[in-house]
Amino acid sequence: MLFKKIKKSFIILYSAWVWFWICTVFITHCILVFFTHRLTSKPQQYSQYLSKKFLSFALFLSGLTIHASGTQHIPTQTPFILASNHQSLFDIALHIVKCPRYLLFTPKIELLKIPFLGWTTRHEGHVSIHRSNPRMAIKNLQEVHQKIQSGKSFIFFPEGTRSINSTIKSFKKGAFKVALKTGVPIIPTYIHNANQFLNKKTGLLAKPAKISLIYGPPISSKGKKIDTLTKETEEAVRNLQKIIEKKLKP
Repeated sequence: MLFKKIKKSFIILYSAWVWFWICTVFITHCILVFFTHRLTSKPQQYSQYLSKKFLSFALFLSGLTIHASGTQHIPTQTPFILASNHQSLFDIALHIVKCPRYLLFTPKIELLKIPFLGWTTRHEGHVSIHRSNPRMAIKNLQEVHQKIQSGKSFIFFPEGTRSINSTIKSFKKGAFKVALKTGVPIIPTYIHNANQFLNKKTGLLAKPAKISLIYGPPISSKGKKIDTLTKETEEAVRNLQKIIEKKLKP
């Protein structure tokens, strides 16, 4: 009983520490982004650079150990779509920090209503999706296509929602429709143990964690049917899960 109380108290104190630093770093980041948009000729570029650095600092202050492998598979010049499993609120932050290329993502339109977060999300070039409005959603996806064709890369979570455990859910086809439309390759990716840090079940309560990311070889989207591309990518992500779990097995 005493051990459980100590453990619960530690989790609460650790969570308070994590969120204090995340909020502090985020507010500082927003202030600097505001000035970059007033004082520089390339505000989006500087904003993305600051986002990568500040997220890295926030995760460091959270006491996380993060290891990434397979980064040599990330294209250095051409655009791509990164398809990853989804375990925690911070999966996007983990990829932005560890991926050699800056990644854009497609948040729900509701995210833009959150003070500061919505503003920085828009100014860094991310594209929100009106999931409840099909007509607007089509326009949003057209914007995604245009950004990819201009050289930007995106991250998608084909499961559609966060999983509570390490089970990978069946992939939905949205990301692969974009890949087929633009002709860019898919980079299969697996995140391990991010749900130990934060997950749907524990809400805002966080725990220290050792997180691993593994990036697989590119999967060409050219000349393929959507079902084939979806299945091939899902199998690749599941294989990455086996590789990383085998490596970390005692």
